[in-house]
Amino acid sequence: MEQHIKAARIHRALAWFCVVVAMAMAFSEARRDLDDFGTIEWARIIELLVFFLAFAVLHFATARGARTRQTWARKTSKACGALLLIGFPIGSLPGIYLLKNNDWDLPRKRSSRLAEAWPAPAMPQAVAEASKGNVP
Repeated sequence: MEQHIKAARIHRALAWFCVVVAMAMAFSEARRDLDDFGTIEWARIIELLVFFLAFAVLHFATARGARTRQTWARKTSKACGALLLIGFPIGSLPGIYLLKNNDWDLPRKRSSRLAEAWPAPAMPQAVAEASKGNVP
């Protein structure tokens, strides 16, 4: 399997992990608030959701960019992998995997692919002579 596909799959898995953690923490905070105070403190729950869902969006976007071999996705994937190394021992495994599978080839520009696909147009004889300075 190609490296950019492996990186995209890890980012997608990390994004879903962030979503699940966000929901679990929001529900546990809501339950704790109800047990302790009888009401729910929504500001703290919204902060948790925004924090974890922002990371989920980052990982989903990086996964999409990695599938199409975008330059920004490779840089973002390297940064995420380096930051995940801090979360020892759970975060370090996907961090090492991302850093290892982060050397995918970038796509060539469309113009260069078209230039390779089409042969150069033949130059008419009169134009070729005129370009050499031999004007009849």
